[in-house]
Amino acid sequence: MEPKDRIREARKKAGLTQKELATSTGIAEITIRNYEAGKCKPKYERYIKLAAAMVVDATWLMYGKTTMELMKAPGEERAMMQEFIQDYAADLVEARDLYLDGMDDEDKATIDTLVKSLKEKARWRDHRVKEESRRNETRPQRRG
Repeated sequence: MEPKDRIREARKKAGLTQKELATSTGIAEITIRNYEAGKCKPKYERYIKLAAAMVVDATWLMYGKTTMELMKAPGEERAMMQEFIQDYAADLVEARDLYLDGMDDEDKATIDTLVKSLKEKARWRDHRVKEESRRNETRPQRRG
């Protein structure tokens, strides 16, 4: 499986359209389409943004090594993962603020995009978990 296939698979499993992935990563939608078509490959920084937005292992996304474990987490583990992502985003903001003077504008923009992506992804996953829970509550119970 090539990176283009892993990007498409992770995006679909995350329930994102190409446009939503573009918005959450700050990468142009046409570029996302080109990645999935195999016309070009992301640079390292973009793999990191893509992996964070889709909550997948970046090594898997780039090389196919390891597994896409982050996508397979059941409800409780997913909630723990989201909490971790939110904490990580807060830590990134704090680190950025501490080192702000030493960063150029491109580095600041990259960190801001990553933080926004992590926060948006956590909110989006919270919403999906709530919707899934609501659907499960409204389903009639099967009698065995």
